[in-house]
Amino acid sequence: MATGTLAPPPTKLLTADEFMERHGDESRVDLVDGHVVRYPMPFAEHGYVGNKLCVRLTVFVEDRKLGRVFNNDTFIRVKANKVRGADCAFLSYTKLPVEAEVTQTYLAAPTMPEFVA
Repeated sequence: MATGTLAPPPTKLLTADEFMERHGDESRVDLVDGHVVRYPMPFAEHGYVGNKLCVRLTVFVEDRKLGRVFNNDTFIRVKANKVRGADCAFLSYTKLPVEAEVTQTYLAAPTMPEFVA
């Protein structure tokens, strides 16, 4: 995974909701302990490996009707001031039932994914 750099410090630390309001339409950006962290565009190998992982995980999950697989930097709220972009994440139907629509801006408890890469 690419190493990120801290953006200039904001006047105060951000919460997950504040981060999503300000940066939710951006990519290659995370919230780590209230700080906005920007990442460079990953190399081709990152996309290739990430795609292989998500494709294989999706086939496994869908064949067994286990849940949903998310990719492409889906935002995951880890805690109140930490939001990370997942390259691949699995969320079981026990946490988000099959009949439920996926309408969240980010995934968080109680719908925290079981697997995140």
